Amino acid sequence: MLDNLRAYLMVFFRPTAAFGSLIDRGNWLFAVLAVVVVSMGFQFALMTQSLRGVVDEPSRAPVATDSVWGGSPDSDESDEEDIPAPRNPAVRSWVPLVAGWLFSFSLVDGFSTIVNLLVLYVPASIFTMTLLAYIGSFTVAIRRDFGPLMICTCAAWVASHLPGIALGLVLPNVLGLTPGFIWLVTTIYFGILMVIALRTVFRVGLGPAVGTVSLSWLSLLMSGFLFALLRPFLLLYLIPLGLAAFVALRSAHLSQQRFRRNLELATLNPSDFDAHLQLGLLYLQRRQTGEAVARFQKAIAIAPREPDANYQLGCIAREQGRYAEALAHFEIVVGQDDKFATSEIWREIGATYLGAGMTDEAREALEKFTNRRPFDPEGLYYLGEVFRTTGFPDRGRECYERVLEAVATMPPNRRAETRRWRDLARERLKAR
Repeated sequence: MLDNLRAYLMVFFRPTAAFGSLIDRGNWLFAVLAVVVVSMGFQFALMTQSLRGVVDEPSRAPVATDSVWGGSPDSDESDEEDIPAPRNPAVRSWVPLVAGWLFSFSLVDGFSTIVNLLVLYVPASIFTMTLLAYIGSFTVAIRRDFGPLMICTCAAWVASHLPGIALGLVLPNVLGLTPGFIWLVTTIYFGILMVIALRTVFRVGLGPAVGTVSLSWLSLLMSGFLFALLRPFLLLYLIPLGLAAFVALRSAHLSQQRFRRNLELATLNPSDFDAHLQLGLLYLQRRQTGEAVARFQKAIAIAPREPDANYQLGCIAREQGRYAEALAHFEIVVGQDDKFATSEIWREIGATYLGAGMTDEAREALEKFTNRRPFDPEGLYYLGEVFRTTGFPDRGRECYERVLEAVATMPPNRRAETRRWRDLARERLKAR
């Protein structure tokens, strides 16, 4: 439980690392209880702010337009200004505030939040993601990713609504915030955290994550209609089926967590570099680059010429602009296997030389790669960049056109991965 609490607090400062930790160690019961408690606190904060506005509203004395004795409008009585009646001290006391809250608060609303997240929002997010990115079919994705996404969604909801409680209970008197404004701020913050959570769970780009967050919230609009429609069948059918599905999905998530713990245990063996390598790949998929680098470095400390770890370290170094270090790692890989990763090692070497401004070496490496993989859009784009920067625009244009052709002839599941190179090639062709 303490690990879960630390991870929830880490969401405020390092959300990617926090979501990765929750995927590996997150507890479902803790997540459900955290959402229920914070939901009740958030409801209390908004209701208190609303009731405070009513309780603090000053009462005013009635205003007479004419004298009760039929006096003239020009009389002195008619010239008197409206004078607010003195406030009743009892009205300003805490009694109406607490009484209003007790009669308005609904315990069911606190639990409806977690039901809406589990039954509507998380499945809708997975379904939307299957439409925007190639992550497999919905039936496969929900069995594989429901548990991790549910844990991360609960953490994002709790982290986004905790500040709302503070805004509702402490700061409104100072800033004059309305309940609607507080709700809007927490909703936007929840959306931002969900983008990070989706990228961590599904290992997708920013576009599919933002698109999913923009669409999946529509599922919450169906909550009232859905529960009203299915209420007669709720006790007889839906609750048993829902509990069975909940248990099955939780078991799938627990098996993933056990696999992660087994890898951690395997790293205790001082000669087992593969466990560190696999953990590094998991961290890399979740965009936890620092943790991934640490694992890859431990792997090559055990096996200095291990090609997979050196290849990954070289790719990370290239992306971060450390070209000399990247080339050193790639040299080790090529020394072990000239066709490593179906010759993608030469594409990475060519891209590294291109980034370092060594165009002759980049052209040699990329031509070797494109001869072996003539329909790889990324390699063709890099080769086109080499020709463009070295004064061969026609050859560069030919490479860009081959990029478009390669993407157009790919299977649908690969087009989403290579869309970036298609768009970049189109921009180059339009600029010429």
